[in-house]
Parts: sequence; C-alpha cells; structure tokens
Amino acid sequence: MFNLRNAKRFLALAVVALMGETAFGQCTFFQPWTQNIASHSSRVRSCDQPTIVDFVAMDDFICREGGKMDRLRWWGVVFSREQALRGSYYIAIYKDNGNCEPGEQLYKACVRPRVKLAGVDCTDNFVVQFDTALAAPFPVEPGVRYWLQISEDDAASFRPGVEDFRWSGHQPIEGCEALQIDAAGNIIRPLIDRCNERPSDLAFAFRAQ
Repeated sequence: MFNLRNAKRFLALAVVALMGETAFGQCTFFQPWTQNIASHSSRVRSCDQPTIVDFVAMDDFICREGGKMDRLRWWGVVFSREQALRGSYYIAIYKDNGNCEPGEQLYKACVRPRVKLAGVDCTDNFVVQFDTALAAPFPVEPGVRYWLQISEDDAASFRPGVEDFRWSGHQPIEGCEALQIDAAGNIIRPLIDRCNERPSDLAFAFRAQ
C-alpha cells in the first residue's frame, strides 16, 4: 500500500540514489564558476615561500557532515596554454577566526592539477576547470567554518614575475564574503566583479569522504 509513510521512505531512498557520491558520511561542496563573470588575482612567490605578490584570494566553506577532503576542483583564468599545462598552485586552509576572516592555518599543499576548458569570461579570457587529488587529505569537521586559499606559485609558473592565473568568481555570495589580502596584510572585501559590478565569491568545489 502506497501511503504517506511509504511515500516518504521512497523519496528518501530516491534522494540517496540520486546523490551518489554525496551519500551519508560524506560532504561535497559545490560552488562553480558563474558563467561570464570575471576573475580575481591570487599569487604567492613560491610554494616554499608563500609570501604575497600583490594579492591572495580566499573564500569560506562549511560542511554539515565531516570527512577527509581528498579532491579539490576550482575554476580560473590562465593567460597562456603553457600555464594551463605546467602551472603549480599553492593550497592553504585556515580556520575561521570568528569574525568571517581566516585565522590559524591548518593545512598547506602544492599541486599540479589536471585542466580542461570551461568557457570564456566577460573579459574574453579562457576559463579553465582545475582538478587535483590531495596527497594528504584534509580532515573536515562538521559545522566548522574554514577558509580556502588557492594561489599561483609564481616561481614555478610559465612566466615568473608576471601574473599567469586569476581565480574565477561565483555569484551570489554564499556564507561570508570572499576576500583578498594584499602584500601589506590589508583585507579587501567584498570582491567586486569588474563586469557586472556586483559582489562576488570564488569558484571551487571539493569532496570529503
């Protein structure tokens, strides 16, 4: 008999089946590039010496379920084919300081992601989707706000001393406003998209099993 109780059970099972990778005991976070909007500078001198060159960009995330983040995806602009094929990137994760700002650093890694073309943004730059496995997964605690930094490793870029990457945007804003930090340590927020003049977050996604 297909009563209300059975209908709810059927719906719950259908949701689990549709979720696939996002089934119980695993967190996925999906904040993709919003087509046409622009990108934001984020560059460090090297993975070994991650001092800021001009700006670094960061955005926050929360997982309602815990897990180990083992795969990371993000969207960004590269200014040459060579950078897409050989670029290195600095990844860092911070705990929120309670004021919607990054606090203690909890994790860092240097990665060379796989790439594929995602589209063209409002500034006529090609947007690439980056995807990488994390050799050392990051343990995500449920309900904790974290901040993610993704920055070009300038020393290992195609053109050291020249910007080769910008992190693409996402709208509308989810959670806290994304931000940039300049070389003097000043926090810049919100990030304003240069094409539609609206506040922007940053585009990334991950899986935590």
